[in-house]
Amino acid sequence: MDGVYHTSFDSVHSPVVPVGILCMDNTFPSWIVALDQQRYRIAWVCISVSSRWRNWLHINYPSLPFVTSIPTSSSILWLFCVGRPPGKTHCCWTLPACVLVVATNTPNRSRGAAPWSLCTYTLAHRKVGGVTDGSFRLYVFTNTNRYTQLKPPSFPQRNVASVVDSLVSGPEHDPPPIVKDLIPYVYRYETNLLSLNGLFPLSTIRHRFLVPSVFASTGWCSRRLTSSELLATFDFPVHFVKTTPAPLAGQIFKASSIPIKCLQALLTAIHKDSVTNTTLGYGGGTFSASLGAQDKCSHGNGGAKNETKEQPVASLVYDSLKATKADNAAVPELIWSERIRCRGKELTSTQRQLLSGFRELGLRRWKRNVCSSFWIWLRGFVSVKRIYHRWIVWNSNLGKYQWTKTGKSSYVQSHQRVSKAAQKNWNAAIECIHRASNASWWEWDQGSRPFFWRWNKDYIGNIRDGIPPWIKSTPEKWVRPQNCDPKTQHLVREKLVTAWKKRNYIEDGYVKNLTRFFAVPKGDQDIRMVYDASASGLNDCLWAPWFLMPTIKTHLRTVNPDYFMADIDIGEMFLNFIMHDSLRSWCGVDFTQYFPEHTKDKVNWKRWARNCMGLKSSPYNCVGVCDG
Repeated sequence: MDGVYHTSFDSVHSPVVPVGILCMDNTFPSWIVALDQQRYRIAWVCISVSSRWRNWLHINYPSLPFVTSIPTSSSILWLFCVGRPPGKTHCCWTLPACVLVVATNTPNRSRGAAPWSLCTYTLAHRKVGGVTDGSFRLYVFTNTNRYTQLKPPSFPQRNVASVVDSLVSGPEHDPPPIVKDLIPYVYRYETNLLSLNGLFPLSTIRHRFLVPSVFASTGWCSRRLTSSELLATFDFPVHFVKTTPAPLAGQIFKASSIPIKCLQALLTAIHKDSVTNTTLGYGGGTFSASLGAQDKCSHGNGGAKNETKEQPVASLVYDSLKATKADNAAVPELIWSERIRCRGKELTSTQRQLLSGFRELGLRRWKRNVCSSFWIWLRGFVSVKRIYHRWIVWNSNLGKYQWTKTGKSSYVQSHQRVSKAAQKNWNAAIECIHRASNASWWEWDQGSRPFFWRWNKDYIGNIRDGIPPWIKSTPEKWVRPQNCDPKTQHLVREKLVTAWKKRNYIEDGYVKNLTRFFAVPKGDQDIRMVYDASASGLNDCLWAPWFLMPTIKTHLRTVNPDYFMADIDIGEMFLNFIMHDSLRSWCGVDFTQYFPEHTKDKVNWKRWARNCMGLKSSPYNCVGVCDG
């Protein structure tokens, strides 16, 4: 299963530069949101007691230190002003460690004297991933020779469609003409009717948009953006938008002077300019310095020695990698080992061997934790309440306890009920622990199964036994023999043996219907198995619930400056989850042509025990249940 994962340089190596925020007016302090998203360490927030936002900030950011005047001995390096910068007599210009002051509004004529200098940066919101047509100025004061030539990054363009909610109703309207490309300006269908494919006009917020709506018979309606959607146009985080009441969201939007992404773009430029200076010993600086040193070693004269010993090996591994690799391809351990550096230097062969030992120790610890976590869960699992003192009595003549008239039978029935309820847990747990104990650091060598006891209580049964299928009608009988291509027969046999013998994803059992499978090339010497449950008509007889999957448009709302995105291929995603017993007999697999030596009674049929690819209910059973 392919998925998109993103992280950021700042989220992994969070800048620990102490920064301060100075609120000069009643503008909403967007700097707090921008800095908090990029994990900066906010030393203090100077805000007036009479500010309209002070109480709200106390509630939503309780960990921030709020002050009414700037501490003169503060050790902050950067100061961010909400509104105009203070006058030249203000104490912020004489803070002992402060080297940077950034303001969001036009500076006063009387600002900090020499050596403070001013640089102005104009950022177009659409060029930094925003959805409005506005351009915003930021004023940067510095008393050093740095921060004078900042280069804010640019990001993929978005449009208003990425912030609207289709669950809001409005007057019905005919569907608009299809426009596939993003439009880098405000696009109008009519004078007061705008397109979602364009930008949001900041000149007026009362224009109507033609937006999709699940409540309209045509699927489209004409309406103004809601307060929450307006807040999203200024790049406030999704959780912020969802938890802010509509009236307050409108007030914050009106009081905001600059979008979050513009602030973050400037923060990214400042941060990149800072990490090139090794005198600043904050997080991320060491990381960037090591990368810079690596580049010098690759191209400069001083790196000839390292290039001779280490680079050829690394280059050989990297160059041999392809986008599509065989399933049995060796794990490139060298690549993983090279991500760990000792004081910025390449690892020696001895250190790489030690890493293998650490991996082995970590794997043993993980296997022990899997087993112990089940026993801890099992101790708290009680199926029935057993009251032993009602089943036995003391016989004073014999000097021992005896069963009551119905005590022994009640005891046996109680244990039978306990055993029946716990038997599925036992069997499933034994399989989970067995598969985990045979796993390596890099792969599940004997397959995997969800550790059901770690799931929410309401999902334990479904994760352990599989989700019962919703069958609309009984499938017709379909038992056509599986075709066999002699050219790929030996490769298909290897795949089927892995799924059947090694990992037990395919089992013996009663089969009513068959499914199809075929092979497609994967790389030069491997194949990819494709399973098709639609040929037998099974998919037409199944109903699967709808569940939400993010699109690239909604995903871009969570992308911030300096985020790295990667496409992750999760191997055997569907095969990790159990197929319900009532569905297995309809998902047979014909092994007759591929394993004639195991064929009895003219056919050799197996059946799926896991959610296979190509089955209509597999996406919900494997992904939808996780989202729930």
